[in-house]
Amino acid sequence: MKIIHVEDYFDPTAGYQINELLYASKNFGDDVFLITSSDMTPFHKTVDLTKDIEYEKETGVKIIRLDPLVKISSRLILKKLNKTIKSINPDVVFMHGIGDFKDLQLWKNKSEYKIIRDCHMSWVASKNRFNKFFYKVFSVFLLL
Repeated sequence: MKIIHVEDYFDPTAGYQINELLYASKNFGDDVFLITSSDMTPFHKTVDLTKDIEYEKETGVKIIRLDPLVKISSRLILKKLNKTIKSINPDVVFMHGIGDFKDLQLWKNKSEYKIIRDCHMSWVASKNRFNKFFYKVFSVFLLL
């Protein structure tokens, strides 16, 4: 099975949930890809391709870094995201985060692959002062 994970920011040396999830995937024999940005500002560093290569060798996960097309606050639109996904021809695309620009992927025509969305922060986001607006936009545009 071909599985793509899409995450706006990724540091291969961090101990985040995405790192652990990708690391665990090495035991199942799937072709696993991570599409992420070349932006490392949340980690206060720049991309170190040697760290990406080390992570790839250790996990078998192929890291693909795309440049941001648009950055608003910490949210990104990645250049050529759809084209990159299509070129891999995945069975599953796992998009990490809800309420960001990756949601635009859900508006396109029916795809050949399953899209899985997850965000462990969704309840935190629902408790901010814009929560009613967030839910309204989400329900109107994404749950049609």
